[in-house]
Amino acid sequence: MGSNPTRPISKKPARAIFFGKLGEMLQEKVHAFWQKYEVLRPYPHPTAPIIVGVSGGPDSLALLHILHVLFPPAHLIVAHLHHGLRPTADRDAEFVRKTAESWGIPCYIEQISVVELARQEGLSLEEAGRMARFRYFTRLAREHAARVVVVAHQADDQAETVLMHILRGSGLTGLRGMLPLTHLPGASDLWLARPFLTISRAEIEAYCQQHHLQPIHDPTNQNVAFFRNRLRHELLPL
Repeated sequence: MGSNPTRPISKKPARAIFFGKLGEMLQEKVHAFWQKYEVLRPYPHPTAPIIVGVSGGPDSLALLHILHVLFPPAHLIVAHLHHGLRPTADRDAEFVRKTAESWGIPCYIEQISVVELARQEGLSLEEAGRMARFRYFTRLAREHAARVVVVAHQADDQAETVLMHILRGSGLTGLRGMLPLTHLPGASDLWLARPFLTISRAEIEAYCQQHHLQPIHDPTNQNVAFFRNRLRHELLPL
């Protein structure tokens, strides 16, 4: 597919309206996150575009929905990596493209064979997928003079990450897990923001239901051949 933006739609997108305690809570948490860090200012009218990593799943779709409320759509750029790991990858990419288009947000889609990258680099599929995403985000951010990339890692992901680090013997450093704001790997001039780290998967899924969002549900998340999935489905529920 290459790194080509979708054609902007002509009609002005309807801005979402938050309602109910849950919607207000998640909106306020992301709002407070943006106000907390000086490098994320000026807010809500940034001087550079914000790259938003969107897979189409509940977490990233909810994040994009909230950012679409907090920021003018022209300040956002959706980034989707078509990794070719599952039969639904084409459908998933099209879902993200159409969602971004309907909300008036530019969307870029990159296609890569994560299987081939894993073979070339001697990595697991999980590690290769992470490498591919961050390489793509870094390149896209520099192409558009963006300073911040936002991803939807949430509280359950954080718990899984800390447990993974403990089991792999990473020591005290691994206990801190993912940082809410840090530099993109290998890019000290770019920032990686995670505003959902204090929000649970259950809260995000309830938010999607409340706002009538219909995210993609990745069947590979049930595959316990992946280390993180084994922790999620077999160890953490104990």
